[in-house]
Amino acid sequence: LVASAARVVCGDTGVAHLATAVRTPSVVLFGPTSPAHWGPPADRPWHRALWTGGTGDPHGAWPDPGLLGIGVGDVLAALGDLDRVAPAGRASAGVRGQPASSISAGATASDSRSSVSRSTTAASTAPWNEG
Repeated sequence: LVASAARVVCGDTGVAHLATAVRTPSVVLFGPTSPAHWGPPADRPWHRALWTGGTGDPHGAWPDPGLLGIGVGDVLAALGDLDRVAPAGRASAGVRGQPASSISAGATASDSRSSVSRSTTAASTAPWNEG
């Protein structure tokens, strides 16, 4: 499924790593763990890591406040950004019939979660990197 998807939106899970490995453009939501530790490699601009900048317990009993701080508008804007940098052969499917180039229009300018970091890079010390 991940390999045949036009886009993947998921949390910092194995699915995100699969998307990176098979070159499926992705938006990955990070909560209590920095994307510098487990995020996509810096040389993969077709992946977007969203993180509010806080750290916490990745095994906590409740959802991390940082993860909950990532808004729908943030995700839609990141998906819209992927159209410019997706690898060849990865045409966008859009969202509910909308062309993907227009999905960022759904982001609200008044979204109070504007402090979300949209990163295309990860620290060079990331513990993994596929070839």
